[in-house]
Amino acid sequence: MSRFDDRYVAVAARYEAALNEQLILDFDRIVFESLRLVQSNAVVRDLLAARFPWLVVDEYQDLGGPLHQIVLTLSNAAGIKVFAVGDEDQTVFEFSGADSRYLNELAATDGYRTIRLRFNYRSGSRIMAASEAALALDAPRGYLPDPERRDDGEVFIQTVAGGLTDQISFLTETILPTVQGLGVPLHEVVVLYPGKGALLTRIQEGLESANVPYLAEREGLFSRTPFVRWLQKCANWAVGARSHEEILFEELLAEYAVILQNAGTRDSGPIDLETRRRLFTSLERAYNEEYLLADWLDELQQSLDLRSVLAASPAHLEDLEDFDTLVNGCLVGQALAETSVGEFARDGRTRDRLVLTTYHSSKGRQFDVVVLPGLQEGIMPSRRINRRSGTLDAIPEAALSAQRRRFYVGLSRAKRMAFLLSSNPARDTAFAIPLVPSRFIAEVQTRLAQG
Repeated sequence: MSRFDDRYVAVAARYEAALNEQLILDFDRIVFESLRLVQSNAVVRDLLAARFPWLVVDEYQDLGGPLHQIVLTLSNAAGIKVFAVGDEDQTVFEFSGADSRYLNELAATDGYRTIRLRFNYRSGSRIMAASEAALALDAPRGYLPDPERRDDGEVFIQTVAGGLTDQISFLTETILPTVQGLGVPLHEVVVLYPGKGALLTRIQEGLESANVPYLAEREGLFSRTPFVRWLQKCANWAVGARSHEEILFEELLAEYAVILQNAGTRDSGPIDLETRRRLFTSLERAYNEEYLLADWLDELQQSLDLRSVLAASPAHLEDLEDFDTLVNGCLVGQALAETSVGEFARDGRTRDRLVLTTYHSSKGRQFDVVVLPGLQEGIMPSRRINRRSGTLDAIPEAALSAQRRRFYVGLSRAKRMAFLLSSNPARDTAFAIPLVPSRFIAEVQTRLAQG
């Protein structure tokens, strides 16, 4: 007995038949076919083990069942060693099949050793405590702040009279002048929202009315691969855009040396002076933040011949594709065409523009200031309004747990300050009833009061 509607099953079957007729694999089928291949073919497993003795998986909590089975098969049947990093509290992509139980299952598998990371080098202790509050008040995670950090971070909980519009007015009239007065640039301020709807509309209306420049982020503007991240760090160092992290030339050089080594153009061992000189002279020119990314990539290609280096290494063939995608995107008038080196260095952030993005898209990032407006029951956490009874429907436990993790991820992006905004109650024409403050507010207050 399937738990899916028979109509959905029929549509899926017709979709699968259409793919088969046209000899097409979509992304899901690529994963399933890969699983079938490694499970049924010992030669393939042996070849993979010979070429890749180690399998390193980041964000393991975001894996679905088929990918998890591929890892177990390569580990158990092929002897490939596995190094996995994950945090079940940051499972926020359930809609794509992610499930933290696979991380826990891997950790419980014989032969695996679990190492718990203790330190949070991003946030102060008060921000950490507030972030964890919505997960479980009675089960602190026990993370410790950076031992060299001298401040605890600040969490401000503000109840605003009125509704969503008034919360955004508080943002533009009070929060932004305050943090800018403390020297925080606008691109280090992020305003998070759960998804499309009344809250996003009110945020955009309020920012535009107050003439606050902002960037409504385009998801997936840049690839998140290690090679693209290396290019971004090179751009960061080249323009001196060190607003959110310190980039050391030695770090860039070490990664560049590995790329050359994989391509067979240098041996392991101490990095020679010529390699050091080549990278340094390629990055130290008088670039500024407004320099076009297309021009910078072209100059980098000419000085380092990156395309040839990547093409010579089987380990970097996908990186070559990423590099070409960047270059071509800059040249053919797509979204990247007007991108500056500064924006690229800041992962799409535009200097002196506030960042407006979703809780999901904030994952893996950090900002000096995080603002969470619309913390009302019905918005965060999301709840259906029962128009017949004039009340909010109860939230299934699984759905509430997912929203708790989303709130945790969003709030924990803050390095210095977090602002939690609500109204008691919030009235808005988009909702049939006034919305009371989110339960997350009370939970954060309770945790912070415990010290």
